[in-house]
Amino acid sequence: MGSFHPTYSQAAVDEAVAALNAGGVTLLPADTVYGFFGRCDIKESTERVYDIKQRDRGKPFGIYTNERKVEQWVQMNDNARLLMKTFWPKAMTVILPQTDALPDWFTGIGTVGVLTAANPLITEVIERVDGPIFGTTVNYSGEPSIIHATDAMHFLDKVDVMIGDDSIIVYNESSTIVDCTIDPPAVIREGVVATADIARVIDGLGIDFSRRR
Repeated sequence: MGSFHPTYSQAAVDEAVAALNAGGVTLLPADTVYGFFGRCDIKESTERVYDIKQRDRGKPFGIYTNERKVEQWVQMNDNARLLMKTFWPKAMTVILPQTDALPDWFTGIGTVGVLTAANPLITEVIERVDGPIFGTTVNYSGEPSIIHATDAMHFLDKVDVMIGDDSIIVYNESSTIVDCTIDPPAVIREGVVATADIARVIDGLGIDFSRRR
């Protein structure tokens, strides 16, 4: 059974950071829902979360990062920079080509979604963990995401560290996903950031909700 912290504290964050730096898996309150977090560059960590979620390997996880670190993991372009400058740290995932710093096996498709966080817990984890961090919703694949610690406790025995503090979650809604591998970009899932707001920033913005990431 993993170590459980019922509230956000410095000791809890220190333990989560240590677990991630060691290649472990954590369960943390992210901006939108509870999330599993691991290391993109450690295959055991990645595979472990696929197994926990019973998720298809063809559905890649997103990378949690910040504006200081993002260019280590993805190849940026002007549209992506504009979106990040305008909307981050709101919950917006931007899809871009990955750099050589990420192993080919992580997505298997050469592109990856990157997002950041507004809450202080995930912000500190991003800054302090040595390598790239992936995050994905706490649930079994195809089931609803979890927003309450009492429900997330079901997965405690599958992770190394869990912080169960519902007050950390900023939104009870998924991130908006924008594909910036194409020009103009296209919104492929609407969530926290409204498509209408993105259209005010990106001329010719596309919309393709038929795509699932």
